[in-house]
Amino acid sequence: MGPESEIFGVMGGVLSAVSATRGVPTGLSATRCVVDGREVVVFSYPLTPSEDRLAELTDAEREVVLLALRGLSNADIAAARQTSQRTVSKQLDAAYRRLGVHSRRELAALLF
Repeated sequence: MGPESEIFGVMGGVLSAVSATRGVPTGLSATRCVVDGREVVVFSYPLTPSEDRLAELTDAEREVVLLALRGLSNADIAAARQTSQRTVSKQLDAAYRRLGVHSRRELAALLF
């Protein structure tokens, strides 16, 4: 089996596993590249949060949650929204309570 067929075999296996558990994500792509002399395939797809769950939040909570999921700190979110860090913290806490999560990690797992 040559490298090309091995790569497509791996891709097929990954797609089968993904589709069996959650379905094939829209926009899934594969890129073949060389890393440290080894040929690898990198799979990627755009992440979009669950609109159903975001609808449970107020507009302010939704905005703060989306900025937090992009990796911004509370200070960065406060600066972007021209508000205080305390306000951001309270909005995140309220969003966590509404969604039944306790951290940004749990928030990301719930919404993606």
